[in-house]
Amino acid sequence: MTTVPEVILCNQMNIPYASMCFNVNPAEGLSKDVKVSHEQTNAAMKDGEQLVEAVFKELIEQYIG
Repeated sequence: MTTVPEVILCNQMNIPYASMCFNVNPAEGLSKDVKVSHEQTNAAMKDGEQLVEAVFKELIEQYIG
């Protein structure tokens, strides 16, 4: 996935922009024997959900006041 088109557009329109992501499995593709399932991806996203929510709440609080 990419955020480049959004970054370019927001920059042209002087809109502050931030992107946040986290790796589900940074080693995916290095082993032909181990594949990451959709269920594993969803579980990793669920594990990171509270952290992402906390970060965005803090950013919004700092930005809006």
